[in-house]
Formats: sequence, C-alpha cells, structure tokens
Amino acid sequence: MRRALAGLLVLLASAARAADEATIALNFQDVELPVLAKFVSEVTGRNFIIDDRVRGKVTILSPTRITADEAYVVFQSVLQVKGFTTVPSGAFVKILPARDALAAGTHAADEVVTRILPLRHAEATALVPVLQPLVSKDGLVTPYPATNTLVVVDAAANVERVAGLLHDLDAPSSERAVEMVSLRFAPADELAQRLREAFAGEGAGGRGLRAIPDPRTDTLVLVGTPDEVRRARAVVARLDAAPTPGATRVNVYPLRYADASSLVRVLSQLVGGPAPPPAEPRPHGSSLARGGMLRTESALGYDGGLGAPPPAAAPPPAQPEPASAGAAAAIPLAAPVRMTADPATNTLIVSATPEDWETLRAVIEKLDVRRRQV
Repeated sequence: MRRALAGLLVLLASAARAADEATIALNFQDVELPVLAKFVSEVTGRNFIIDDRVRGKVTILSPTRITADEAYVVFQSVLQVKGFTTVPSGAFVKILPARDALAAGTHAADEVVTRILPLRHAEATALVPVLQPLVSKDGLVTPYPATNTLVVVDAAANVERVAGLLHDLDAPSSERAVEMVSLRFAPADELAQRLREAFAGEGAGGRGLRAIPDPRTDTLVLVGTPDEVRRARAVVARLDAAPTPGATRVNVYPLRYADASSLVRVLSQLVGGPAPPPAEPRPHGSSLARGGMLRTESALGYDGGLGAPPPAAAPPPAQPEPASAGAAAAIPLAAPVRMTADPATNTLIVSATPEDWETLRAVIEKLDVRRRQV
C-alpha cells in the first residue's frame, strides 16, 4: 500500500514537471520583432517568412506561464498592433504589412480575411459610412450594389464583429417611401389588386404596402417601407409585360369636360369607322314646364284646334352609311377598334390593343378640355 502511494506521488510530480515544462514565460523588454518571431517559431514549431519591412520594438509582460498556442495568439496581437499580420502559405507563415495582406484570405483569429455579407433590407451603400470606422486603419468595407452586399476585408476578429453588427442593422425600416411607377401594358387598377393580394398580411396594424392606381395616366402609386416598395417594383416589372400581338382589352375613360356621345362620333370618323347615330337632344327647362307642355300638346290639335286628330309620327332619321372598308383613317391603328359611350356616366368605353389605346388616349386627353365661356 505504501509502495503504491509512493508511486502515485512520483507520477503526479512527473506530470507537474512535464506541464511546467510545456508552458513558457513570455516576458520581453524592448525586443525587436524579428527576434520575437524567432523565439515564437522555436516554441511553437512554426516556420516564418519575415518581410524586410517588419521592424519595431515591443514589450510583453506575462506574470504567468502560458502555453505555446497562447504565445502564438499573443504574437499575432502584437503584430496587429504594429500594423503587421500573418498569412499562411503552405507549410510556412508569412509575416508582412497588413496593407499588403488585404487580398489574402485565411481563417485564423487575427489573420486577414475577406468576407461577403449579403443584406436583405438595408442598402449596402448607406451602411459603408457606418461600418468603415469600425474596422482597422488598413481594413476595407466596399459595397456591391448589384447584389446589395458588402465586402469586408480585415482581421478575422474585426470581420466577425462587423458581421454581428450587421445582424442588428439589417432590419426592416420603419420609414415610409412613396414611389410612382408608370405602366406600359397592364391596367393600373388590375395590377394594384394583384399587389394587394401578393402583399396581404405582411404589414402589422395597417402599415403594409399600399398600391393606389391612377387609371387616367395608367400609373401606380406605391406607399410602404423602402424594402416593400423595392419588392413591389420588381413584381410590377414582371407583370407589366407586353401582351400577345393583336390582343385587345377594354379600357374605360371617364370624361371631365367633353360630351361622351359627341366625342365617340368624332373619334369614329378619325379612325375611319362608321359614325354612330346622333344622340337624342336633351330636354330643356324644368320638369314642371316640360309637363305643362305635354298636357297642352295632348289637348290641342296639330293646328291648334280642339278635337283635331294628332299629326302622324315623323319617320325615324336615316341611319348613316357605314364607312367603306377602304376609307382612309386620320389616325393609323394596328387593329380594329370598337368604341361606345355611356351618357349616364359620361364615359368612353374603348376596346383596342394596348398600342392603339395609347394613341387614342393621347387624342382623347387633348379633346377633353374645358370649353371657353362666351
């Protein structure tokens, strides 16, 4: 029993001596960097290639003994303070100025790394002035707007710190943006409904994307966060595509000043089509006066005599002759156009291809103006 206990004590003492021999005391006063690099190379077993520009004196005070791996981490920190860094190259480690090592990429704690950080909400160019002061003097933060990403080149520890900050900075913005999108083919009201369905449920408390159509100018007004507006603009660009050749659609144009029935006759003549029959004249005067006139006409004969038979009904007006197929049109169109008027709402209804509608709408806008008062 005593022999076993003595053997255990000897074994523990040997292990303590071995552990003590495995640690080193790192205490230097005004030592040259190449001399320190030689010492670290001997204790860690690493092969160093030292650039001629690696110069300077450092002081290291370590009251406790440290391991060889810890000594290498201290050595890397000292180099970073002096503006140098380590770059692995096969079986060797290069020691050179950090400015010259920006293009190198490694994964050690204090070695220079290059990392691409994608953004979802924030603009890459807007974050550069915020992040550039957070990297070292030789570090680099570059935006790439095409993919909305940031390229960060610096010591690995700094790059990790910047990546952590981006996690908090790359958040949806609470500010509201307004943008107008002019459409070429799709109707504004239909596309607005599509956007409402696509973005339904994304905004809390009614602060989601708002798509407001303006049918007169075929324009969409997008209101929302910059991220929502950017995504909605991308959806609009995909949906506002040219229709198949010859395809027509019905367009409704409410007039402000011109009379719909009269304007249809003018447009029909311009496009070389048959003019619709003239609209019945609107009755004038108050309803009381018109009622009195009807009662007088029913009591009097056609010559003013009482009891005389009423005159025969006038024949209906002759229908205008439809324009011939070869009639020249003042407005060249790509396909046949159909137009009609709704007098109750003073609205034009036009069935035409998108290209022909753009031509007709420009003419309608010029004719639908306020008349001069005489």
